[in-house]
Amino acid sequence: IALGDPASIARSGKADKALCELEGKVDLIVSSSVFNFIPKNDLPATMDRLGKLLKSNGGILCHSDWPEGDRHPDGFTIDRAKEIYRMAGLTADSMEVTKMQVMASEESSIFVGVAKKP
Repeated sequence: IALGDPASIARSGKADKALCELEGKVDLIVSSSVFNFIPKNDLPATMDRLGKLLKSNGGILCHSDWPEGDRHPDGFTIDRAKEIYRMAGLTADSMEVTKMQVMASEESSIFVGVAKKP
């Protein structure tokens, strides 16, 4: 769906219309380092919208985010992931903290989660 300039989209309501047209039609949503940066007040509405976009009986949300730790005290935990999945009407499929190669000789921890729409 071609929407045009972001500022004019926001004023015109085209984005909301386009998103409504996509409800229940999306097989897969993938996000990387997104959920940690959504303001807490916006998270319930954002997750509700994402859940509505996914197809019933198997639409998948796959995300990676910073895990909770010294560098990221507000990072992801299994409980936090389950909570955002609940906001979207999804069920957890898998969640884990794993390592990701960030440079040739450096690794970083990353939270990876997958949830499905029933």
